[in-house]
Amino acid sequence: MLAAWAGTRVEEILSGQVELPVDYLQEHDEWVLVLSGGGRLTVGADHFTVGVGDWLLLPGGVPHRLEHMELGTRWLAVHGPGPPEKQVPDDRRPPAAGGAPTEARRSGPALRRPRRPPQP
Repeated sequence: MLAAWAGTRVEEILSGQVELPVDYLQEHDEWVLVLSGGGRLTVGADHFTVGVGDWLLLPGGVPHRLEHMELGTRWLAVHGPGPPEKQVPDDRRPPAAGGAPTEARRSGPALRRPRRPPQP
């Protein structure tokens, strides 16, 4: 963890190469920025390919799945406490890895900064 205050924490996440999809469902919102590497993930029903400089907002209560990550992908992650209506009961959480997607309590779009066009 890099910093924490008032229910918010900032951390750097180092992803190994993902061989099988890994499912996550958390009660809090998470904003992530790709610092190096990249990969593919699904947030709710939306599919994303991300690389350096791309960011996503992962809403609390919406499942996300790492489909593929390049070895050594680094993320900057900011975790917020999330409002009470986003709380996820323990029986709705996904298995630790490789299981079927978990039904979300609510749906919401993930936001992604558009990629910049290549420079000449």
